[in-house]
Parts: sequence; structure tokens; C-alpha cells
Amino acid sequence: MENNMKQTLVKNTCIFAVTAGLVAFSAIESFAEKSADKKVVLKNSVGNLSVSPDGAMQFTTKSADCPVWSVRPGEMWKMTIAKGESSFKLSDAISFTPSNQNLPKFTKIKKGVEFSYDMIQHGQASWKIGLTLQVLQKGDEFEFVAKVDNRTDGCCVKSLKFPILFDIRKEGGDHQEIAALLPNVLGQRLTPKQLGKSRRLTYPSGQGCSMQYFVLDGGKAGLYLACHDEARKRKSFNIANRKSGYDYSLENEPYCMAGGSWVSAPAVVMPYKGSWHAASRHYRAWVDTWMKWAPTPDWVRDENNGWFLCILKQQNGDLMFRYDELDKVADISDEWGLDVLGLFGWAHGGHDRLYPDNYPDPKMGGPEVLKKAIKRVQKRGKKVILYANGQLIDTASDFYKKHGAECTSMRSDGTPYSDRYNKFKSTPDPTFARGCFGSEVWYQRMFKLGSEAQDLGADGFIYDQFGIGGTGFCYNEAHGHANPVQAWAEDRFRLTKRLTDALRARKPGFVVMTEWVIDGLAEDFPYFHGCGVGLRTFIPTPGQKTFPELFRYTYPELIVTQRNPNPMSTRNIANFACFYGFRHENESRYTGDVKYLKHTMPVPKDYSDCNSPPDVRMVCSTPPKPVAKYMREVIAMRNQFADFLKRGRFVDIEGFTFKGDNCVAHAFRAEDGRLGVVVWNYSDKAQAVKISAAGRNLFGVYAPGNTEPVKVTESVPAESVRFYLWSK
Repeated sequence: MENNMKQTLVKNTCIFAVTAGLVAFSAIESFAEKSADKKVVLKNSVGNLSVSPDGAMQFTTKSADCPVWSVRPGEMWKMTIAKGESSFKLSDAISFTPSNQNLPKFTKIKKGVEFSYDMIQHGQASWKIGLTLQVLQKGDEFEFVAKVDNRTDGCCVKSLKFPILFDIRKEGGDHQEIAALLPNVLGQRLTPKQLGKSRRLTYPSGQGCSMQYFVLDGGKAGLYLACHDEARKRKSFNIANRKSGYDYSLENEPYCMAGGSWVSAPAVVMPYKGSWHAASRHYRAWVDTWMKWAPTPDWVRDENNGWFLCILKQQNGDLMFRYDELDKVADISDEWGLDVLGLFGWAHGGHDRLYPDNYPDPKMGGPEVLKKAIKRVQKRGKKVILYANGQLIDTASDFYKKHGAECTSMRSDGTPYSDRYNKFKSTPDPTFARGCFGSEVWYQRMFKLGSEAQDLGADGFIYDQFGIGGTGFCYNEAHGHANPVQAWAEDRFRLTKRLTDALRARKPGFVVMTEWVIDGLAEDFPYFHGCGVGLRTFIPTPGQKTFPELFRYTYPELIVTQRNPNPMSTRNIANFACFYGFRHENESRYTGDVKYLKHTMPVPKDYSDCNSPPDVRMVCSTPPKPVAKYMREVIAMRNQFADFLKRGRFVDIEGFTFKGDNCVAHAFRAEDGRLGVVVWNYSDKAQAVKISAAGRNLFGVYAPGNTEPVKVTESVPAESVRFYLWSK
């Protein structure tokens, strides 16, 4: 095979015409021979990118805070090639850089340069693979675009890294003062020491990479690194932490087979001036050119204080609430100020059991009792969301026995992916296969579950884990995937759009939710159940790695719950949700939680059999009445200033100045231009703060439990929030 893959160099000159939706390759304008060795300089408002004919590149700038970087000619790209007639059956993969074997033809084109290769070589092997790389200047962006033409039988171009940037650092220094802002769920802000040796962020995955950009933040300037890919295909952002600088690469996985061609979405490298917010605004401006937001019923934004996630029946059969006891569930949610009931474990199998065989449990009252109970709590002003898992299939379920082989995601060896979720130490581990997003059988099952929830009278339905799954592979060719990586990227988005559109068409105003956050899913889901980095309460002390500001500033209108796996909220848990603009959450998952919510204090023994208990010490030592009262007061304050704290735009630290020990502040801007600032004292002592907003008049300072303003000079009490309201 290796000898058959060796090819003779064939000269081809091509002008590529790319179909709509792909990046158009610019018309070629060749250099005269006498100038072929000259560099081309591309300029943006921050600095210059010098490009040499051999592929060497160097970005320079006069800004002390903006990172400089370079590209090495022998490592300008990295390609992985494998043998095989099908993308699902590949072998003998090899990866290599151009080194000195692959010398490109260098051409000046409109607003940039082009490197082209008619053939690719590595060692003694050569392949008829055309590779064209363009570096373009568009405004302040430097765009890197690749095209592959595979003319070699029995060969697949699996992946291509391009661009590859080296030695990203400050001019004349190193990278120690450059923080990496990574889209790990809502975000992380990492110094080189916190970053470690390297990170690989693969999009789309709520668990790993929720947006197609990240930032290297130098303070007053920085570097925006992104892929502007409307198709939201699988890709990996790689960052390595070297002694004197960062290295970066973007890896695409085209799986380009013989006779095929592929064009990358633009990889964008943009040096910028100002704070990291400039990079966030740039990404969002691109997103707004193509993404349409999911329809959002008014109650989701304007009401919706948060939800009470209540498991009615647990995995081991513990029955905590029957259907005719939903009134008690509503009573509990009233005590904490919550107006949405998220009913988990409502089906006959209990929570995390027998998915996706979901039907009302006769032991809990049956379907008619459930329908009547839902109507009763709705008359009290509650919204009801029922639950299903969007990817797990219990191998003990009837569905798996009948349809498992048709719709599960398969590994390359033909075995299904499997997961284990066991809530209790004393019970056997149930085994789950994963439904494939590309399977028609799985789609039909998901639609059936959603339509059945509609028929039960629910206001909405949550498909758990549509946002977490990620970036896996499926080798089940019967699902119609073009290649193994498509299942968890394009096929995921196709399924969620088709599913949510169909359910909304069947019942207008019906809310469809999912768990975890990926920005591309905002086209389909108006409400997210928070999970992962940035959504569980933390104290934002200086140097904190968790950085939800990255996602919140980029997508301030996204409606998401905090993640609070406790049956109660302490003062700071309630403050946390208010400070970041999340909707509140309490969770009742175990019998010990129910005891607490019924005002009988649990003891640690009540949770001794639980594999994922709440914060046992906190629950067992915090009387419910005082913290429930404070949470209601925080929610009442948010409703009083809903123009800011429900419907307003999160603008982080813009528009005001602030100083205070053990306190933090975030701003929210109303649609009419007024500014509101939430100050959070997370410490156990009262703190004096100084705050001002240039050019605005202070209308008043408000505290939970007070509808009238408090004194401006009053210190912020321990574990409390204050709301400062300014004019336009």
C-alpha cells in the first residue's frame, strides 16, 4: 500500500471557486520573479504581520501589553493522514509538519498571501494532496484559511493544524503577565502557572469548550483567537505553556477522503487594544451575523425567579413525593421564592433508571392524577418542567432491547459507548449506552417523550445532557454520518433544531430546556439548566480561576440557572445567583433533603448511602427559615429592579468605578440606558465601599428586605448584596 501511495509530482495551477457558505479564495496575483523573495507586511490598528515566502511570520507591535508571536516555516502546519477507503475504517495514521521537504509556492493575493502545495511529502512517501493556505487581512483580523484537495486513492486527510503560533509573549519580555481566558463552560482566567503545561479545548462541548474563541489578555491589550465557523463543526483550540511564551494551534478534522475537497472556516487571530471585553464584543458581533435566538416566552425572562429541582422518585425506588403531593412541592418552592417546578424522577423508573422508557408511575398515582396535580399547581402560578435524559439509554430498558443496536453511538471496534450513574453505594451500578444525535430512531424517541410531556400539561421539558456531550465519535454508519466526528457536532445541532422546532409547532409557547451550556445551542433552547465551571457557587476572591464573566459578557441575555445541588440556599448562594444574573436553584434529591425541607434537620447518617450528596455539613447545620427568608428578599429585590436584574444586559465592570475590601461589583444596563450595580460582600464582616459612575446621578441604594432606599454611606452587611441605581 505504501508503494502505491507514492506519487510523482504533477504540476497543477488552480483557481478555487468555493460554494456559498465557505470562504472564497481570492484571485491570484503572482509576484514577479525578482521580488519573489520579498516579505509581505499586513497591518492592523495594533501592529504589523510580516510574512516571508518560506512561511515564516512575525507579528510586531508598539503596544507594551499586546502579545507578539511568530510562525515557523518548518512548522507552519501539521497534517494527519491515514489509509482507508472509508472514513469509518482507517489505519496507519501518521502526523507530520512541512519541515524542509514541502516548499510552497508563494503568491501575493488581494489583501494577503497564499502558500500552495501540489503534492505533500513525508520521508519516502508522497501523496497527491493539494494544500492551499491563505493569510488574509480583514479589518483588524488576520484570517488563516486552508483548502485540501485529496487526489490519492485509499487516503484520508484526518486533521490539519493551521495556524500554529509560537512564542506568544509581550515584546521584550515573557508571558507571565498574560492570562489565558478559556471558554471552559462559562469561563476560566488562568495565569501561566495555573494553566499548567497545556490545554486542549474541543468545541462543541459544554464540558470542555462552550464558545469558538478564547483570549490571551495582556491587560490593556491582548490577542483574540477564534474560529468563525457558522456550521459549528468539531475543532480543537490548543494552547501550550512554554518557558518564555505560549504556543497556540487550531486543529480541524476534515476527514477528507480521496476525490474530495475541504475548505476550513476562517481561523481568526486578532491583536486588539483595550480590555478583554473588546475581544468578547468582536466574537459576539460575528455571532450576530448568523445566529438566530430561540423564541423565549415572556414568563421565562420576566417571571421565572428560578426553579425548585425536585426528584419525586430516586434511582433506588425511594418515593419522596407522589403526584397528589405536588401541592406540597409547590408549598416548599413558595417558601424559597421559586416559581418553576423542575420535576425529575417523575417516571416509573425513577431518576436515572430505565431511560428512555418514561411513563407515569402507577405507584405514584398514574397519568390522570399527574395531569390534575400539574393543573392545580399551575393555578397557583407555578410553571412545571418535566424531565428526560437526552443521551442515556439504560441497557435494562425495553427500548434498549428493541432499538439499542439501531440508535446507540458506537466506538471504532463496534461496541457501544457506556456510562455508569449510580446514586447509592448499596445498589448495583446501572449501565447506560449513549443515544446518537444522528440516529432517526433516537430523534423519534426524543420527540415522543416531549410530546407526551405536552399532553400531560407541562409548561416545558428538559432534555438533560444535550449540552454536556461532547466531541465524541460515532462509527455507526447506519446513522448517515459523513464521518465519525459529525455525530457530536453538526448532527447534534440538526437534532436539537428539528426537535425544538417540532415541539414548539405542536404547542406554541412550550419551553424546551437542556443542561450545560454551548453557545450554538442558544438557537434552540431559551432556558438552560446550569452545570459545570462558573455555575456552582464560588467566592470571587482575587486570583480566582473561575471566570463566568467571559460567557456572561459575551451572551448577557442567556437565561441559565445556577447549579446548587443542595435543598437550600445560604445567603452567599443566593447572592452568587444575583451577582452573576443567574436564576436561582434549590435541589431536593434524597430523603435527607426532604426532611430538611419539611423543617426536620437531617443528620449526616441520612446521607451515608449517597454517592453524590449535598454539602452535608452545611445542610445539617443551617436552619431553613432564616436563609429562606433572605433568599425571598433577594428575589424580591431582583423583581423590583427586573429591568436590570432579569431583563438587563450584564456589562461586568464597565461604566463605574469601585473600591472595597472582600467585596465585588458587577453592572447591569437597562434597555433605556440606566445603570445598576450589584455589590456583593462575601465576607463575614460588614464592609465600607466606594462606588461612582461618571456622568450619572445616583437614584438610590437598595438592600434585600427593603423596598425603600437605604443610606448611601451605610456599610454593606456581611454576606449581603446591595443594588446601586443610576440615571442614564
